[in-house]
Amino acid sequence: MGFVDMDYDIISYSDQMPLAQHYSYFIIYSPSKSRFHVIPYKDDEYLNRFYWLQISLGFSIDASNISSQYSANPTINLSLILD
Repeated sequence: MGFVDMDYDIISYSDQMPLAQHYSYFIIYSPSKSRFHVIPYKDDEYLNRFYWLQISLGFSIDASNISSQYSANPTINLSLILD
């Protein structure tokens, strides 16, 4: 089992225009996979959404550098567990 560190850039952040009813979202881009990902969340479930991703997808997510307000180039640091 190995670990690969990847930086996911937040391309878009919505706090007012929900992807689905009552949801906001992050759109993030994975350079290593050339793929976009959408992470929906509810305001009161902000960090719970990241913890759910960590459990279900095998990611270790450091959300400490993500604020609820949009910044110029925020990133999510992810560690992917490889079998």
